[in-house]
Amino acid sequence: MKTRDQEGYDKLFKVRSFLDDVRSNFSKIEPEEFNSVDEIMISFKGRNSLKQYVKNKPHKWGIEMFARAGSSGFVYDFEVYVGKDTIKNESTLGISGDIVVWLSIGTVRVARMPGCEFISDKELKLRGRGSFDYKMDTNRNIIVAKWYDNKPVHVASYYKGIEPLERVKR
Repeated sequence: MKTRDQEGYDKLFKVRSFLDDVRSNFSKIEPEEFNSVDEIMISFKGRNSLKQYVKNKPHKWGIEMFARAGSSGFVYDFEVYVGKDTIKNESTLGISGDIVVWLSIGTVRVARMPGCEFISDKELKLRGRGSFDYKMDTNRNIIVAKWYDNKPVHVASYYKGIEPLERVKR
Protein backbone atom coordinates (compact mmCIF):
# COMPACT_ATOMS: atom_id res chain seq x y z
CA MET A 1 0.00 0.00 0.00
CA LYS A 2 1.43 3.34 -1.06
CA THR A 3 0.87 6.55 0.86
CA ARG A 4 -0.78 9.60 -0.71
CA ASP A 5 2.51 11.37 -1.29
CA GLN A 6 4.10 8.43 -3.15
CA GLU A 7 4.12 8.09 -6.94
CA GLY A 8 1.42 5.70 -8.18
CA TYR A 9 -0.90 6.10 -5.18
CA ASP A 10 -4.41 4.85 -5.99
CA LYS A 11 -7.38 6.40 -4.16
CA LEU A 12 -9.36 3.25 -4.95
CA PHE A 13 -6.74 0.75 -3.74
CA LYS A 14 -9.18 -0.91 -1.32
CA VAL A 15 -11.69 -1.75 -4.07
CA ARG A 16 -9.41 -1.76 -7.16
CA SER A 17 -9.32 -5.57 -7.46
CA PHE A 18 -13.13 -5.71 -7.31
CA LEU A 19 -13.48 -2.95 -9.94
CA ASP A 20 -10.95 -4.70 -12.20
CA ASP A 21 -12.90 -7.97 -11.92
CA VAL A 22 -16.16 -6.22 -12.82
CA ARG A 23 -14.52 -4.49 -15.80
CA SER A 24 -13.00 -7.75 -17.04
CA ASN A 25 -16.39 -9.47 -16.86
CA PHE A 26 -18.00 -6.59 -18.79
CA SER A 27 -15.37 -7.01 -21.50
CA LYS A 28 -16.43 -10.64 -22.05
CA ILE A 29 -19.77 -9.46 -23.45
CA GLU A 30 -19.88 -8.70 -27.17
CA PRO A 31 -20.54 -4.93 -27.46
CA GLU A 32 -23.29 -3.47 -29.58
CA GLU A 33 -22.44 -1.58 -32.74
CA PHE A 34 -23.49 1.83 -31.41
CA ASN A 35 -21.80 3.02 -28.21
CA SER A 36 -21.38 6.31 -26.41
CA VAL A 37 -19.13 7.60 -23.64
CA ASP A 38 -20.64 9.80 -20.95
CA GLU A 39 -20.42 10.75 -17.30
CA ILE A 40 -22.43 8.92 -14.65
CA MET A 41 -23.10 10.33 -11.20
CA ILE A 42 -23.49 7.73 -8.46
CA SER A 43 -25.58 9.52 -5.84
CA PHE A 44 -23.63 9.77 -2.56
CA LYS A 45 -23.75 12.31 0.28
CA GLY A 46 -21.37 10.67 2.76
CA ARG A 47 -17.77 11.61 3.44
CA ASN A 48 -15.33 10.64 0.74
CA SER A 49 -12.50 12.37 -1.10
CA LEU A 50 -14.00 11.20 -4.42
CA LYS A 51 -17.31 13.02 -3.85
CA GLN A 52 -18.07 15.62 -6.53
CA TYR A 53 -20.65 18.37 -6.90
CA VAL A 54 -22.06 18.85 -10.41
CA LYS A 55 -24.89 21.41 -10.47
CA ASN A 56 -26.42 20.28 -13.78
CA LYS A 57 -26.95 16.65 -12.75
CA PRO A 58 -30.25 15.36 -11.25
CA HIS A 59 -28.19 13.96 -8.35
CA LYS A 60 -25.81 16.83 -7.67
CA TRP A 61 -23.60 15.12 -5.07
CA GLY A 62 -21.89 11.81 -5.70
CA ILE A 63 -19.05 9.82 -7.15
CA GLU A 64 -18.44 10.57 -10.81
CA MET A 65 -17.69 7.85 -13.35
CA PHE A 66 -17.06 7.76 -17.06
CA ALA A 67 -18.77 4.88 -18.84
CA ARG A 68 -19.08 3.40 -22.33
CA ALA A 69 -22.59 2.10 -22.88
CA GLY A 70 -24.46 0.60 -25.79
CA SER A 71 -27.70 1.93 -27.25
CA SER A 72 -29.58 -0.51 -24.99
CA GLY A 73 -28.07 1.18 -21.92
CA PHE A 74 -25.78 -1.71 -20.97
CA VAL A 75 -22.40 -0.51 -19.64
CA TYR A 76 -19.44 -2.23 -21.35
CA ASP A 77 -16.59 -0.33 -19.70
CA PHE A 78 -16.16 2.32 -17.01
CA GLU A 79 -13.60 4.33 -15.07
CA VAL A 80 -14.16 6.05 -11.71
CA TYR A 81 -13.10 9.71 -11.70
CA VAL A 82 -10.35 10.20 -9.10
CA GLY A 83 -9.13 13.62 -10.24
CA LYS A 84 -6.03 14.29 -12.32
CA ASP A 85 -4.81 10.71 -11.82
CA THR A 86 -7.86 9.18 -13.55
CA ILE A 87 -5.84 8.66 -16.74
CA LYS A 88 -2.19 7.68 -16.36
CA ASN A 89 -1.02 8.35 -19.95
CA GLU A 90 -2.13 11.89 -20.64
CA SER A 91 -2.05 13.27 -24.17
CA THR A 92 -2.82 16.65 -25.70
CA LEU A 93 -6.51 15.70 -25.94
CA GLY A 94 -7.25 16.57 -22.30
CA ILE A 95 -9.11 14.37 -19.82
CA SER A 96 -12.30 14.04 -21.92
CA GLY A 97 -10.39 13.03 -25.03
CA ASP A 98 -8.21 10.64 -23.05
CA ILE A 99 -11.28 9.02 -21.46
CA VAL A 100 -12.88 8.55 -24.88
CA VAL A 101 -9.69 6.96 -26.19
CA TRP A 102 -9.43 4.84 -23.03
CA LEU A 103 -13.03 3.62 -23.18
CA SER A 104 -13.68 3.78 -26.94
CA ILE A 105 -15.66 6.41 -28.84
CA GLY A 106 -17.97 9.29 -27.96
CA THR A 107 -18.63 13.01 -27.86
CA VAL A 108 -16.04 15.38 -26.41
CA ARG A 109 -16.21 18.93 -25.06
CA VAL A 110 -14.16 21.20 -27.28
CA ALA A 111 -12.69 23.01 -24.26
CA ARG A 112 -11.04 19.74 -23.23
CA MET A 113 -9.16 19.36 -26.52
CA PRO A 114 -6.44 22.02 -26.37
CA GLY A 115 -4.52 22.53 -29.60
CA CYS A 116 -7.20 20.92 -31.79
CA GLU A 117 -8.48 23.84 -33.89
CA PHE A 118 -11.57 23.52 -36.09
CA ILE A 119 -13.37 25.94 -38.38
CA SER A 120 -15.75 28.30 -36.56
CA ASP A 121 -19.32 27.44 -35.59
CA LYS A 122 -20.50 30.33 -37.77
CA GLU A 123 -18.74 28.89 -40.84
CA LEU A 124 -20.25 25.43 -40.25
CA LYS A 125 -23.70 26.98 -39.82
CA LEU A 126 -23.30 28.80 -43.15
CA ARG A 127 -22.39 25.51 -44.86
CA GLY A 128 -25.59 23.98 -43.47
CA ARG A 129 -26.68 20.88 -41.62
CA GLY A 130 -24.38 17.91 -42.14
CA SER A 131 -21.22 19.96 -42.71
CA PHE A 132 -18.12 18.94 -40.79
CA ASP A 133 -14.42 19.48 -40.17
CA TYR A 134 -12.00 16.92 -38.79
CA LYS A 135 -8.47 16.47 -37.45
CA MET A 136 -6.55 13.20 -37.29
CA ASP A 137 -3.65 12.04 -35.13
CA THR A 138 -1.90 9.58 -37.46
CA ASN A 139 0.50 8.36 -34.77
CA ARG A 140 -2.28 6.94 -32.59
CA ASN A 141 -4.96 6.65 -35.33
CA ILE A 142 -7.43 8.94 -33.55
CA ILE A 143 -9.89 11.13 -35.42
CA VAL A 144 -11.81 14.05 -33.93
CA ALA A 145 -14.64 15.50 -36.01
CA LYS A 146 -16.72 18.64 -35.56
CA TRP A 147 -20.10 17.99 -37.13
CA TYR A 148 -22.97 20.45 -37.47
CA ASP A 149 -26.60 19.43 -37.03
CA ASN A 150 -28.71 21.93 -35.06
CA LYS A 151 -25.52 22.88 -33.24
CA PRO A 152 -21.89 21.71 -33.46
CA VAL A 153 -20.98 18.33 -31.94
CA HIS A 154 -17.43 17.04 -31.41
CA VAL A 155 -16.85 13.30 -31.75
CA ALA A 156 -13.61 11.38 -31.13
CA SER A 157 -12.91 7.86 -32.34
CA TYR A 158 -10.15 5.38 -32.91
CA TYR A 159 -12.68 2.91 -34.30
CA LYS A 160 -14.29 4.78 -37.20
CA GLY A 161 -13.19 7.49 -39.62
CA ILE A 162 -15.23 10.02 -41.61
CA GLU A 163 -15.87 7.64 -44.52
CA PRO A 164 -18.31 6.60 -45.93
CA LEU A 165 -20.23 9.86 -46.32
CA GLU A 166 -23.87 9.72 -47.28
CA ARG A 167 -26.94 11.95 -47.14
CA VAL A 168 -29.99 10.83 -45.20
CA LYS A 169 -33.49 12.25 -45.16
CA ARG A 170 -34.94 13.24 -41.81
